[in-house]
Amino acid sequence: MEKTILDEIKKTALVVIFIASSLYQVHAAESNISSQIDETKRRFEDRLASGQYMKSSCEPIRDKDWTGVDLLRCTYRELGAEATVTLALPTATQLARWTIYACLDAGAKNIKACSRHIEKRIWQASNGQFPVNGYVIEPHSVIGGASNKPYCFLFRDGVTVRTGKVTSRPPQNGKHVLRRPRKTTRSRGLSRTHG
Repeated sequence: MEKTILDEIKKTALVVIFIASSLYQVHAAESNISSQIDETKRRFEDRLASGQYMKSSCEPIRDKDWTGVDLLRCTYRELGAEATVTLALPTATQLARWTIYACLDAGAKNIKACSRHIEKRIWQASNGQFPVNGYVIEPHSVIGGASNKPYCFLFRDGVTVRTGKVTSRPPQNGKHVLRRPRKTTRSRGLSRTHG
């Protein structure tokens, strides 16, 4: 009988040790994720402090299709042209969390290397500026043109589009202001999440 009780105590002790070890590993993983987010946030803060070229002459606006997302309507100059665009400008914390969790979701073996890669790609692509609608000025060379003259890309719902009446094109008279962009028709069954 003593042996049975002793065996049960040993089994219970092993279970407690296993649970404690598992909890320690979970805590260590969460702590590592948190430190990765903090490190990535600091790098994004440094980048954001250096500026975002479309974030100029802005005012907050609301859009019924983008509830819960802070938006700014900005008129800016780039390459000698002027355009107006509505931007979603995530914080350094949001960018860092999205980056780290994207790396985790992708199963990256080295989260630090993955996060640095994604951070660099985000910055090269958009400076962390996400155009909701309006025009984005880029050099004509990005679409195979031979010059760095300005070219205005039309954005709707966060992507470059072409409509029957309006498309991407060179600025006219140095400006490309789209005061009230027309809404694009959406196919049934498509939805968009903003988190």
